[in-house]
This record gives sequence, C-alpha cells and structure tokens, in this order.
Amino acid sequence: MNLQKKIVDMKRMMRAFHYFLPGSSPYHKNDNMSLSFSFDFETHPENKRNLNLYLEIFYPKHADMLYGSNFEYTLEDEYLTDESLLKLMTEKTLPDCYEAYYKLCAEASITLPEFKEDKDLVKTIVQSIQQNIPLRLKEQSDNKDVLSQILMHFSPGNRTNLFHQATIVVIDQLLMLSPYCDRLHNRRMLLQYGDVPFPKYLTLRLKCRRAIKEKTSFNLFEAIMLIQASDCALQVLLSPVYDTIVTELNKNGLTSEKIKDYIKFSTEMRQNLKETLIKSGATITNLEKNIDWPSLLK
Repeated sequence: MNLQKKIVDMKRMMRAFHYFLPGSSPYHKNDNMSLSFSFDFETHPENKRNLNLYLEIFYPKHADMLYGSNFEYTLEDEYLTDESLLKLMTEKTLPDCYEAYYKLCAEASITLPEFKEDKDLVKTIVQSIQQNIPLRLKEQSDNKDVLSQILMHFSPGNRTNLFHQATIVVIDQLLMLSPYCDRLHNRRMLLQYGDVPFPKYLTLRLKCRRAIKEKTSFNLFEAIMLIQASDCALQVLLSPVYDTIVTELNKNGLTSEKIKDYIKFSTEMRQNLKETLIKSGATITNLEKNIDWPSLLK
C-alpha cells in the first residue's frame, strides 16, 4: 500500500559520519570508487519506527567514509515499504553523504578525480529496503519477547563510561578505522561467530555513546550484542592484535592504566551477567560459546 494523502510525521534525528579514513589500505581489492549501503530498522510501541540508513564510500588511495542518517516516524506496517517515503529518506541522505565526503577530503588536502555518481542508486537503495522490511518485521515479531525484555541499565559513571568507551574504541579500529586491519573480513567474523550484524553494531554504538551521557536501558538482544562486542575487545587487548592498533587506542584516550581497568570491569560484568541468567533460569547460547576472537580477526 502507498501513502497517498496520509500525513506522516517524520523527523531526521541525526546525521553524522561514523568514520573518515584518509589514505589507502593493503586490503583494498581494486582502485575504483564504490559506495555500499545498509540499514537498521527498529520498531517501538505505538508504531514508532527508526530507520538508520548507512552509506559507505570506499575510494582506495584517497579516503574511505561511513555516513549515517537516523529517521524517526510513526507508521503502520502496511505503509512501511511505500516507495515515496523511502525515496524521500534516501534522497535526503545521499547528497549529504557526498557533500560530507568532499568536505572532509578537502580538509585533509585530498584531491579527488572526477567521478560519476550513480543515477540509479536511489532506486537501488529503495528497492533493497522494500525487499528487506518484511523480513525485518517478521524477525521482530518472532523475537518480540527478547526485544521487549530489559536486561541491563546503565547510569553515567566512571566505570560504566569506560566500559562503553573502550568497547567502542577497540571494535571501531577492527571494523572501520584501522587501515592495518581487514575491516570487511572482521565485520563478517563478528556476524558469523558473534551474531552481531554490522548495521546493528552501528546502532548499538550510538546507544553506547548515549549511555555515557544519560541513563540508558538495553534489551536482551542489545545486551547480548554488547557483551559479545566487549568480549571481542577484551581478547584483542590481551593478544598480539593489540600491537597493531595500540597507537590509535592511545590517541583515543585508552591508556595502559585505563585498559587494565576496562579488562577488570568487563570480566566482572560478563561473570555477573552469566550468574544473573543462571538464577533466572534463562539459557543464552550466544554467551556460552567460547570464541577465540584473535584467531578469527585479521
């Protein structure tokens, strides 16, 4: 069904680049510019929706960038694949993505050769979202109890802030920021072994940043992803992978002393969570797997 004359209260809540990486990477397979896209879709009570649209530019020898737009609106299920609505959101995001890329390249003194923007990209993005929204709705329906059950509450504080900050800083290096890591491979590993899709990580990342500033709740699904990400980060800090990214970690405020505090707090939190789940009678198979993250990452 299309919207026709229906009024939709839609707001773009946030737009930001998640990373900008000048230069090149030995893991790039070709020299051509490419743009990929993904999205994360959330449903809240009373048909409130969030659609996070992520656009990523890879341009070897020049710069890579990930840009995101967060839209919030209220709409019934039958209208969610409406072409005009999805086209509007995409057309608001795509030009801003290119503009941000050009601006950041200019600020970094990167001279870009002319390239043609894909005129069919809006249509391709819209069609992809249309195809995937029904699948996302079914997933949300099948996992309704998991999504509605709050497992963790965080209030701002030195230890909890360090937990969120350190987890994000380490995982960001593995998945986005370090040219010395095979970022696309590591994203696949986090999905395959940790059940953390990259778009979901990006949304979780925004929530972790919010938790540093205000009291924030995480449902069971989000909490499992967060614990998986922190377990990966903890293992990396205790492995040779650490030597690859230590300089950038220090630049982002993760000193050796803070890393020690993070390792202690993260280990305690995981153990406390396991004990809480055992007492409640819940079995979370994701958290029972012993994953050797350093052996999987590149």
